[in-house]
This record gives sequence, C-alpha cells and structure tokens, in this order.
Amino acid sequence: MIRPSAASGIYGTLSLELRSPLLRPLLAFGGKDISSWFDDEIGELKQHVDPITNCVIPFTPHGRFIHVPPKQPRTDWCNDFNIPWWKDDRYMVGRLTARSRKICIVNTLTSGKVVMEPATRGSTREGHWT
Repeated sequence: MIRPSAASGIYGTLSLELRSPLLRPLLAFGGKDISSWFDDEIGELKQHVDPITNCVIPFTPHGRFIHVPPKQPRTDWCNDFNIPWWKDDRYMVGRLTARSRKICIVNTLTSGKVVMEPATRGSTREGHWT
C-alpha cells in the first residue's frame, strides 16, 4: 500500500499489472508516503521542465510508473485507461486520518503488550472510537 497524497487516501497496487516493470518504483515505496511526488492542490504528479527537450513532463525522481506518460512520444504506450490509479477509487484501500492516538493493549495472562495507533473521530470524553 502506498500513500500518494496527504489530501487523499491510501492506495493498494495489488490489482494493477503485477508483471509490469513500471510497478517497481511503487513497490520500492510500498507502505511509505509518496505525497512529495504529487501536487496537493490539483491532485496530479508534480511537473518540471526537461532540460534536454525543454518540455514540461511529470516529475518522477525514482523512475516512471504505471499511468505516467513517457518522456518522449511513443507509439507503444498504452493510454487506454480513463483515470490514473491515484485518482481511481477502485484502488483506494483506506483514508488518512488527521487525528490518531496511541493505545497500549495488555494481555494480563501472558503480560504481553501491543502498542497501536488507531484513528479517532473525537475525544475519549465524547466516546467516539473507530
């Protein structure tokens, strides 16, 4: 799972083309925040001017990935998708939370402890837990 934008959600890549070499940058950052690759205002990849072609292209510092057009025009690039994966709700597996808190769960029989950080919707006084 990856997190492309702080304003959106967490996306899963399992149903994307698993054998594609274009999946490598996403797999390398699995479980990590890649919101720095995206412009939060417009929800698209950040762009820059290519110093060789002088054209505006998507900024992909770790290599091109699925649904990102190549730098040069190509006839073999398949662009038959309607929505890129970072805007497609089919790939969203969760939403980011603005608030979380750490809780410690203790097994009194084994004295084992687990610290978790679940999302919260309100204060504990309000009784809202998720």
